[in-house]
Amino acid sequence: MDTSTFMATLRRLWYLALALILISVGAGVIYDRYSYKDEAQATVTALDVVTTRAAGYSGAQVTVDSILKSDQLADRVAQRAGEPPGSLSKQISVNVVPSLAGATISPLYSVRIKAKGKERAVYLLNVALEEGRTLYLEQNSVDLKAVQASLAQENKLADDQLTAARDTLNRFAADKNAISLPDRLHRQMDVVAAMRQQLSALQAAEAASYSARRGSAALAASLAGEQSELDRLNALKPEYDRLAFEVSAGEARVTRLHESEAAFIVDQQLPATARYKVLDSPRIESQLVWSLLIYLLALLAGVLAAFAAIYVVALSDKPTTPEEVSRAFGAPVLVRIPKESV
Repeated sequence: MDTSTFMATLRRLWYLALALILISVGAGVIYDRYSYKDEAQATVTALDVVTTRAAGYSGAQVTVDSILKSDQLADRVAQRAGEPPGSLSKQISVNVVPSLAGATISPLYSVRIKAKGKERAVYLLNVALEEGRTLYLEQNSVDLKAVQASLAQENKLADDQLTAARDTLNRFAADKNAISLPDRLHRQMDVVAAMRQQLSALQAAEAASYSARRGSAALAASLAGEQSELDRLNALKPEYDRLAFEVSAGEARVTRLHESEAAFIVDQQLPATARYKVLDSPRIESQLVWSLLIYLLALLAGVLAAFAAIYVVALSDKPTTPEEVSRAFGAPVLVRIPKESV
C-alpha cells in the first residue's frame, strides 16, 4: 500500500482514529484513578547488635532490611491497622541509601509503603517502623547470662594458653641459659666485634717481643671462646623466636577478647531506641512521574491502534472509479468496459 492511499483513508476516517486515541487515553486515566496509591517514605538506620560466638563475635543475625520486608512484619502491621492478614505482604519496599563513606555495617535504609490516601499511607508506615523496631530487637536479642558465661570461658581459655606459652618460654630460656636472648645476642656481638678489633691491632703491632706474641695468643683464645658463645646463642634464636611469637599471639588474643567484652557491655547498656533510629519521619512522595508515564503509554497505545485500524480499512477498500484504479496500480486506464444493460 502506498502512502497516499493510507493518508487518504486517514483523512476520510479521521473520526475513527480520534475515537480510538480518546478511548485509549480514557482507559489510562481510569486505570490511574483506580490503581493510584499515595506513597509514604522514611529513612531508618540501626546499630548492629553484637552477639557472641565460640571463636569471636559477629553482627546482627537478622538485618533491618530483612525484618522490614518480612511477611511477619506485614502481618503485624495488618493486624494493628485492621487489614486482612496477608493484605500488606510485599507492600513494604526497602532500599539501601548510598553512602559516600563506602561500605558500613550500619547502612541507611529507605522504607516505602503505598496506600489509598495520604494519611493512611503515613499511618501504615509509622506502624511498620514501630513494629519493625520491636521485631528487630526480638530477633537479635541475646541472653546476657549465657553471653557472660561464654565470655568468661573464652577469657579463661585465653589466659590459660597465654600462661602456658609464657611458662614454656621461661623454662626454655632457663634450661638453655638464654634469658633475655635478644639482649644477650646484641651484647655478645658487641663483645666479639671489640675483641676482633683489639686482636687486629695487636697483630699489626711492630713489636716482635715474646710477651706481645703471648698477649696476642691469649686474646685469640678469649675471642674463640666468645665466638663460641655467640654461635650457641644464634643457634637458640629460632626456637626462642617461635616461643616468643606464641606469647605475643596469646597476649593479642587476650587483648582482643577484653576489647570485645567491653564493646558488648557498652552495647547492652544502650537503650533500645539508640540501636534502631528513624532519621526521617514518614512523608508523602509525589507520584506525578508515574501518572505521566501511564498517560504517555495510553496515548502511544491509542495512536498505534488508530494507525492499525486505518491500515486495515485501507487494505479492505476496493477501487470504484477509473481514477482510483489508476492511482492504485500506478498506470493509466486504457479501456473501460461499460456495464451490461438489461
